[in-house]
Amino acid sequence: MTARYMAVLFDLDGTLIDTRELILASFRYALNRVLGRDYPDEVLLAGQGTPLIDQMRRFDPARAEELARVYTEFNLREHDALAREFPGVRELLRDLYADGVRLAVVTSKRREGALLGLRRFGIAPYLATAVFMEDTREHKPSPEPVREALRRLGCPPARAVMVGDSPYDVQSARAAGVEALGVAWGSHPPGRLREAGATVVAQDVEELRSYLRKKVE
Repeated sequence: MTARYMAVLFDLDGTLIDTRELILASFRYALNRVLGRDYPDEVLLAGQGTPLIDQMRRFDPARAEELARVYTEFNLREHDALAREFPGVRELLRDLYADGVRLAVVTSKRREGALLGLRRFGIAPYLATAVFMEDTREHKPSPEPVREALRRLGCPPARAVMVGDSPYDVQSARAAGVEALGVAWGSHPPGRLREAGATVVAQDVEELRSYLRKKVE
């Protein structure tokens, strides 16, 4: 089967890799160590999809850099113990790659941490490129990261689709003129993805596969 897109752009955390427990543990470690505070899961996950430093400013602007540093130290140290693979994701990437689709990751995560997951879960070999936090001046929900991925791939917006678990992924894609698909297995409620403008919100990997591969070009 020939896929309907020239390129598929994927968010990383919460979309290709299950980092929920890693993220929550990292937040709790940093917030308790630096501020002596704790928060409910929904508060800790509310900013997922945006750069870490921006998320930390929500808790304490004056100590955001320290919070981000302590979070990152814990996150990198515990990554392999707490990160998990979403069943079926690697097979989906393999099949899209075999179809000749150009695949990319567009993430607000720093390169060092993102590469740990891309390599550990066998994602890197399928990617034509990856846009990390360091690669653009502006970040999701700005369109700049999506536009950078399209530039590298030589792909027009109308021939690409962005897949992500956060409204920031959807907003970034839409602002770049790219169709956006949501996934329901990440950190944000499906309703927020629909409100942001997602064409569909896939409930599982097989539903996402069906949508991505259902039409011949």
